[in-house]
Amino acid sequence: LWGDITPKKTHSWEEDFYRIQRNINDGVYEKSVLDYTYTEKEHLHPSHFFGGLISKFYDEPETTKEQILHEKVVNNTTPFYIEFTPEEVLFGMTPEHVIHKRGDQVSIEILGGTKLKKQRWPEDKIFEHEVIVDDLIERIKPHVKDIHYSTNHTKYVGYTHHLQSNIKFTFGGTHDELIRLIHPTLAIKSDYNDRGYFGGLWGWEKDNDMDLYLTIRCGYYKDRTYQFRVGCGITKHSKLNEEWKEVKTKLKWLTLT
Repeated sequence: LWGDITPKKTHSWEEDFYRIQRNINDGVYEKSVLDYTYTEKEHLHPSHFFGGLISKFYDEPETTKEQILHEKVVNNTTPFYIEFTPEEVLFGMTPEHVIHKRGDQVSIEILGGTKLKKQRWPEDKIFEHEVIVDDLIERIKPHVKDIHYSTNHTKYVGYTHHLQSNIKFTFGGTHDELIRLIHPTLAIKSDYNDRGYFGGLWGWEKDNDMDLYLTIRCGYYKDRTYQFRVGCGITKHSKLNEEWKEVKTKLKWLTLT
């Protein structure tokens, strides 16, 4: 849409990277997400931008937005377009189907650890994923039954690959109790105070069934301004330049550049 954008690795972003690693070394937490926000003034309405985003990765561009939103998975992502008003819109293509629930049977998808397509899986990304999965399993164990999980699959999304694990179990509580138990996982948890809609959940529920997705790889439009937010997971093994490369790659995919 805007040509070859060049996000700036700001001093404050670098400071946050090292602050997070200091907190990790001090035992405050094992892992945190470092966000990056790109803002651009633009008169093009999100409905047109969303169509361009879809058509770039979907081989049937004549398909309507409504068909895509209700029926299609595009490039291993689920597109979403949430119109609060005609001039305030949240949209994106999320790769993470966090909760799939039918009756008392629940399936959780965890993505954590990102690499570029031609890379081998770096040890720090494998470590990051293991931290996320281990934390969630320990958290839910006292509250669920019949846990089964498979780990370390690779999921292709845009210009990147992600490590993926799936956890299945039986849960007899309410939907609100399940959400509080699961969300946020360490895959998205951050010590930022104000993240807007980034890192939240969207989806639907009916009777005892529910599907919820994570609001990542998303844009927010208000006052004729786009705000795109992406994140990278920081652990004690993370390297600043590699994390910055991940941020730029995710942003490039989301902004059609």
